Amino acid sequence: MKCWRSIAVGVAATVVSLTIVAAIALHVLGDPERLQTYARDKAREAGLRDLAIGDIALHLLPRPSVFASDVSIFDAFGDKDPWQLHADRVVVSIALWPLLRGEVSPHSVRIEGDIVHYGHHLKVVAALDDISHYGQPDAVSDGKVDFDWGKTHATIKGRIPLQPQLRGTAVTTRLESQGLNDMLGFFGIERPRTTAPARAHLELSRTGALTEITDVDATLGKHRVTGSARISGSGPQPIVEVSLRSDRIDWAQLLLETGDAPVAPLPPTELFYDRPIAWPLLVALQGMHGTIDARLGSLSLRNGVELQHVKADMTFEGDDLRISRFTANLLGGSVTGTMQFAGRKKQVHTRIQGTGLLLERWFKERGREIPFTGGAMAINASINATGNSMRDLAKSMTGPVSIQMGPGVYASQKAGDAEAIMVAFSKKDSTGVIAFECGGAGLSFMQGRAAGNAIVGARSNVSRLLTSGYISLRDETVDLRGRVQPKPGMGVGLSAIAGNIRIAGSIRAMKVTLDPAATPEVAARAGAAVLTLGLSLAGSAIANAAHQDNDPCTTASQKQRADR
Repeated sequence: MKCWRSIAVGVAATVVSLTIVAAIALHVLGDPERLQTYARDKAREAGLRDLAIGDIALHLLPRPSVFASDVSIFDAFGDKDPWQLHADRVVVSIALWPLLRGEVSPHSVRIEGDIVHYGHHLKVVAALDDISHYGQPDAVSDGKVDFDWGKTHATIKGRIPLQPQLRGTAVTTRLESQGLNDMLGFFGIERPRTTAPARAHLELSRTGALTEITDVDATLGKHRVTGSARISGSGPQPIVEVSLRSDRIDWAQLLLETGDAPVAPLPPTELFYDRPIAWPLLVALQGMHGTIDARLGSLSLRNGVELQHVKADMTFEGDDLRISRFTANLLGGSVTGTMQFAGRKKQVHTRIQGTGLLLERWFKERGREIPFTGGAMAINASINATGNSMRDLAKSMTGPVSIQMGPGVYASQKAGDAEAIMVAFSKKDSTGVIAFECGGAGLSFMQGRAAGNAIVGARSNVSRLLTSGYISLRDETVDLRGRVQPKPGMGVGLSAIAGNIRIAGSIRAMKVTLDPAATPEVAARAGAAVLTLGLSLAGSAIANAAHQDNDPCTTASQKQRADR
């Protein structure tokens, strides 16, 4: 914005300088050196570093006009955002009737040239119909400006402002691009790859301190966004109101279309990317406040999970962004919540409630070949985290997470056989599946790690399991241990002498084994069973038949509430 304002003021100052030259030219046509010197002095008075004119002449027919060629305008002294305008041709027409009274009044102007900024060239053709009120409050002119970066072309047409406050603007802007890199480079933004083709249209107007951007319709590659914006500058801080709509956003694809470098898949043992989060975008909002109303038909995350009917109502105060209400459908269910982001502190606080979220869909949408069906989950979480990347946020995650899962089936002959042996010493009754009736977890995270007794449990049609241990997002590992108990009345199985099982390893590749720490106890139990000819196992069977069926699915969440 600063670049555009500086260039616009510089061009306008040049036109005024040439107009003044025209007045002198009426009297000193034979002294071009004097004309150029006078024009250069006026340009410096306007804040420009220099103005150079190759040739200048006054033509009286068909209407009085000043013709200048090889005109170069340089930015102001000490400007940290340098630019340079070179005009091959500048034509300023002079109003006839004032001229007959001995007055010089500029009427229209046409400029053909190019602007250099950050080493990138922009060709400009500007035609303004009436610049006679230049510099006056609310001065505008009908006209058209064409911009050509090479592969990117833009046109501004309508009432173009003739004062730096931009009041009275009412223009239509159109953009067509085979790739935005040339335009982005002009503004000092370099991308690793070529962007996708782009097209955009919008209406821009400014009345007083209010700027309105309407009928926004922008396409980048396969993505299309529509919306509007209002910016009010009447107060101490600009107030921004933004509305955005899109039928579909594929986040990974969108980043590629913006010229981002491809991201390699995560290694099999890792959960989170270490790529920097776009905190600088929030920091750039410093000094502004406002609202953002976003509605998306669907949003596909990088991990493959798709959110549908996404609605987010946001407010921001500087770099503090708050999502007061977030709703979406995903994984066959729905989620709602609130979020707060602090840009400079790189902090996140979120509260999320999800219902009907299918574990089956979680595996499938993330491309995991796990034969699981059903498993509708209810999730409640209140999380604080700090970090520069998703991996950093996970490592610092602090707060409670509660998960309750409904019926689901894990179709694995090996797993079904193992469960049958644990509860009945034989796999002859195995159905080749584990038919979960429920599951539950009550996790109190502290700096990325949740640990405790009775924190994860599950119940099937023939067994129960309640585990203790930890789940760590710091190193993305898990270590949970617990005993598989037969359903009351089922008798006894290997679990009666084998003791605890252990679920451990990388979270993405957990392994289930017998707990090695229980090996001496297993040997002692097995020996006792042999010596007593199975009487101890029979006693265990009788005790199991009379045992109350405690639900491990709810025990974990109840334990979490008790720990708070």
